Amino acid sequence: RVMGLHLPEVVLEGDLVGADFQVASEGFDGERGEVTLTLLDSLGQPVSKPGTKGVELKGGGAEQSERIEFTPRQSGEFIARLEIAPFEGELFEENNRQEKSIRVLSQKIKVLYVEGPPRYEYRYLKNALILDPTMQSQCLLLSADPTFSQEASQGVPPLTAFPSTREELFEYHLVIVGDVPPDSPALPDQWQEWLVEFVDEIGGGVVFIAGQQMPDRYKGQPLERLFPVELEDVMRSPLENAAVREPFYPRRTPEGKEHPVMHFTGIPEKDALLWREVTAREHRGLPGFFWYARTRQLKRGGVALAVHGDPSEDHIKFGPRPLFAYQYFGRGRTFMSLVDGTWRWRKNVGNLYFYKFWGQVIRFTSLGRLLGKTHRFAISTDLREYSLGNQVRVLARALGPEFKPSGDAELSVYLARTEGESREPAVLTAVQVPAQPAFYEVTIEASQLGEHRLWLEERGEEVANTSFRVLVPQLEYEEPRMDEALLEQIAALSGGSYHRLPDAAKIPGAIPVLETLIPISSEQRPLWDTRTFLLLFAGVITLEWVLRKVFRLL
Repeated sequence: RVMGLHLPEVVLEGDLVGADFQVASEGFDGERGEVTLTLLDSLGQPVSKPGTKGVELKGGGAEQSERIEFTPRQSGEFIARLEIAPFEGELFEENNRQEKSIRVLSQKIKVLYVEGPPRYEYRYLKNALILDPTMQSQCLLLSADPTFSQEASQGVPPLTAFPSTREELFEYHLVIVGDVPPDSPALPDQWQEWLVEFVDEIGGGVVFIAGQQMPDRYKGQPLERLFPVELEDVMRSPLENAAVREPFYPRRTPEGKEHPVMHFTGIPEKDALLWREVTAREHRGLPGFFWYARTRQLKRGGVALAVHGDPSEDHIKFGPRPLFAYQYFGRGRTFMSLVDGTWRWRKNVGNLYFYKFWGQVIRFTSLGRLLGKTHRFAISTDLREYSLGNQVRVLARALGPEFKPSGDAELSVYLARTEGESREPAVLTAVQVPAQPAFYEVTIEASQLGEHRLWLEERGEEVANTSFRVLVPQLEYEEPRMDEALLEQIAALSGGSYHRLPDAAKIPGAIPVLETLIPISSEQRPLWDTRTFLLLFAGVITLEWVLRKVFRLL
């Protein structure tokens, strides 16, 4: 059975996309299965060559994590179907498949990378950016000589200065701000306000990479609003911990272990080795860091993906200090790296992990801008298929016209069965999630078989929808193997015995013969020739005479 299919909601045409999934099997230990992932259009027809992968099954019901990669060659909205070819003798084949919606974009990500000094982080990251075929990148090194030719992707004109108007800046999907001084004369006076509008109003993404200037010198500056962390009240020297001789290592948070930005192989066990969460003699993890920017704590909406792994560095009040964090801000997202040494991950492996990380950061942070407009409404269920009687958890998002939470305590969700007779849709009341005012949830029972549809409406017009399927529970297939120990126990308790199939021919001889002697008499006696019969006959005749006398029938 296939479970837990995870792949990006939005991908780029021609990009190598990884889909993570779990598979479990019973009775096929050590056998090899063929996994395929196919993109299907609205008519269920494949639109590209499927990705394939062989998987060796562990068996025993154990869940194993796998990854399959594929390259979409056509833009549009599709269904990604992942399935394992059925095995001979498999009892239940319907759970060999999982599906998920995916959107493929034909455009490239437009990236602006602004950096102060030509540090190692810049040197390697700008090379990866301008060589990535899915991006149109322009780099601006502020400390460079005026005659220096700024670098950019092939076919993209190099920059000579930072965009001089907000309209020029808003042409990008993502802006990377490195170790840039806030008062640099090479930057327009309003560049910080423009970036805040870029994220808040049009859904752009901004990535910050810490250094001697970033983020400490932005305390009280407009750009501080975009930071997912709070800065210390007292500014420190940027070289305060430059004397560190032993490397330290990041520790992923629970959110980081689940977030795709922090996944490098798609196999949790291998990722745990890379992040040094477990150790193995034959495997080394990612190299450590020697410097990071200390911050006070996460902002209210900030999410830490990794923190400093040394407890001695914890904030005395707020605990572990973030190293990688992000936040949603208005329509867009921002990400901050509080280290400047991810280039060290290139040791012995080149860009394998270094750019895997930054490529995923860029795609995640620029998602709002890539979609063109951020949808105010969304609705989803926790699963695609349910067994009859299961609970269906519905989660909806609804924002006001200003893309802020509306403040309504309840939200109407419409439900209809798409098979059989058409009926009036049921109206469900979803309640606001306390910790997330833009989200609403409601739980319903899967009480009817077939395909069902959920949707949201605004002013009578449908604005978001999803669907789920209810199936007959296959309880008899949950444990189809023979439980020999239980059968032997039942036989012993009932006074019988347990026999295996090869011993079936011996069973008749083992059954004891039970014999009982029943005596049979051949003597015959006429029934009428008895005293009892004579008395009974006389009584009936007498009764008849008396009744006739009483009713004057004589």
